[in-house]
Amino acid sequence: MIVKAFPDDAPTSPTLLVSIAEGEQEAWERFVRIYTPLVLRWCQRSGVQESDAYDTTQNVMMAVNRSIERFEHRCHDGSFRAWLWGLCRNKIADLRRGSSKGGVALGGTDAIDLFMNIPEHPPETSEDVSGLHLRVLEELRIGFSEQVWTAFWRSTIENDSAKDVAQDLGISVWAVYKARTRVLTRLRQEFGEEISFRSVPD
Repeated sequence: MIVKAFPDDAPTSPTLLVSIAEGEQEAWERFVRIYTPLVLRWCQRSGVQESDAYDTTQNVMMAVNRSIERFEHRCHDGSFRAWLWGLCRNKIADLRRGSSKGGVALGGTDAIDLFMNIPEHPPETSEDVSGLHLRVLEELRIGFSEQVWTAFWRSTIENDSAKDVAQDLGISVWAVYKARTRVLTRLRQEFGEEISFRSVPD
C-alpha cells in the first residue's frame, strides 16, 4: 500500500526548520533521517553515478545546514521541497562542471548540453514522496504508546472503521477517535497546516 499522508507540495515542519536554524542537533539528525533518502533518489534520477550520488547528497545536506536561515527568513513563497531541490540542482551542476573541467570526453556540443541538463523540477515519483511522508510519521511514532499509534494508523492510514479498531484493541470507539486526534494534532504542530490522509492501493 502506498500511503500519501500529506499534500504533494506540503511544507516541511516550521518547528523542525526553526530548530535546525537554531543549531539543535536532535532536530538536524531528524532532518537527515527524513530527507537523505529523497535527495539521494533525486541525484540518481538526475543521472549522477552511484559513486558520486552519496557525496553529492552529503554536499546538499551541508548546504542546507549552512543556508537554512535563508528559507526561514523569506515569506515561504514556495515549498521547502522546491527550495531543497534548488540546492540539490546546484550541487549536481557543480559536480558536472567539475567533471567537464577534469577532461571528461563529452562528445561535442550536443553531448555537453545533454550532460549539463538537469530537470527543472524534482525527479521524484509518488513512491518517493510516500516514503518521505512515512519517514515523517516514523519519526513521530516514538512519542506515542503502541495502542495510541495502532489506533491512529489503522483508523487513518488503513481506513479501518473505528468500531473494528476499538473491538480489536479492547478500547472504546471514543478512545480511537481521541488517539487519532492526538497524532493529527502533533502532525499539525509539526507541519503547520491541516493534513489529509488517503490510501492508494498498490
